[in-house]
Amino acid sequence: MSKSPASFSGKFIVSAKLEAKPGRADELQIILSQVKDRARSDAEPGTISYRVSRSGDMFLIFEEYADIRALKAHSGSDFFKEAMGKAMSLQAKAAELLFFEEI
Repeated sequence: MSKSPASFSGKFIVSAKLEAKPGRADELQIILSQVKDRARSDAEPGTISYRVSRSGDMFLIFEEYADIRALKAHSGSDFFKEAMGKAMSLQAKAAELLFFEEI
């Protein structure tokens, strides 16, 4: 487990935990679903898997990338930046990110 994938050379997993502000989870779910749909599209060929789950105000995102370039393509896209700008205003606190290298 790492706080950064910088030293990874191949496939890796990202887990992201987000908490919505009270009463804002449905709005956050819409944004996260849009990000998921794009990640699963041809627009992000290096994204192997992208799953979003919810329990109340908590969201867990499971992302699998072919390599660091794929993550940079995902997180560097204008679409992602705009979506996350909106999502941040709906979150109770900053997202918790963990990175796991494929073994």
